This record gives sequence, C-alpha cells and structure tokens, in this order.
Amino acid sequence: MASFKGHPGVIQILLGARVNIEELSRKHETALHLAALAGQNEVVKMLLSAGANIEALNDQNRTPLHIAASGGYDDIVETLLQLRASHLAGDLDSRTPIHLAAACGQARIVEILVKYGANVEFRDREGRTPLHLAAHFGQERVVEVLLAAKANPNPEDIHKRTPLHLAALKNYQDIFKMLEDEMGSYPGRNAQGNQISMVV
Repeated sequence: MASFKGHPGVIQILLGARVNIEELSRKHETALHLAALAGQNEVVKMLLSAGANIEALNDQNRTPLHIAASGGYDDIVETLLQLRASHLAGDLDSRTPIHLAAACGQARIVEILVKYGANVEFRDREGRTPLHLAAHFGQERVVEVLLAAKANPNPEDIHKRTPLHLAALKNYQDIFKMLEDEMGSYPGRNAQGNQISMVV
C-alpha cells in the first residue's frame, strides 16, 4: 500500500479519488496502522486530516499509537497524542502503548507518553506494569525513566513476581541494583519463600 511505502504524493491522489482509507489488510491493519509502522509521519498527518480512525484496531487489538510506540517513532507518537489518541487502549494482552514502548526499549517514547499522562502503573493481563516489562527485557534506560516518573518499584504480578524478581532471573545486575536502591530496603523473599538474589 502507498501508505506503507511512504509516498505522500500518491496518498494525496488516492485521497482525492475518495478511496476507502479504512480498508483492512489481512492483519486488519488500516492505512494509518501501516503508515505508523513505516514511520511515515507526513502520511499519518494526511490520513488523519482525511478522517482516518485514530483508534482503529488490528488483529491484535493494537491502535496506530501502539504501533508507533513500539517502533520508536517519537514524531508519530506526538502527532497521535496531540490529536487525542488514547494512551489507555489495551491490546489482546491488555498492554497499553507504554507497555510496548517499555518492552521494546523505547525510552524517549515512554517519556513522551508520561508527559501526556500515560499511567505507569497500568497492569496487563499478567498483572505486569511497564516496569515489569522493562526489567524482564533488560531495558535499563526505560527502567530509569519509569522510576523517575515515580513508578512503583515493587509491584507484584499475578505470579507474585516483582520487577526485581524478573531482573534477578535474567541476571540483569544493573537493573537489579537500580531497583534495589529505589526501594530503599531489600524486599526479602518471593512468593515461594525463596531469597531473591542475583545469579553471579
């Protein structure tokens, strides 16, 4: 599709011909999803000006904001948020755009989402916050950003695991130390009664 390949001139012609901009791909992606996926902010703006659904859902229940956030396209994230795209929308796993940005290591996107009021304590289906995901995937800079935004450093998911547990399991020593320092005191034991420690 022209939106995916980033040809604004072609998009303008198609819009002038009144094509259906909500036509879905096999993955239920609209032209706006594909423009966000390709990082084409100019095309995103054109589609939105033409009335594209800013909250369209693909087959994973992800909006264009989810796509731009995970891809690290800060200009598109800003464009969408300025036009009131919801940062609360959850995908099939109940993950919001800030969850995906955190998991993918998109620290700048996390900062932008926080600026626009994204909830750093929102839980996904597993009860995990963005901080859980950042710790699980070793995204040190994102952990720093979330802690600076006053994210709870010690939330438990449905398995009673905290970000500290996840950092320990993956042997992310810098993240472990960062979380430990933020908590101010060693949390002690996990749900099974085992001492939390790093694998060294």
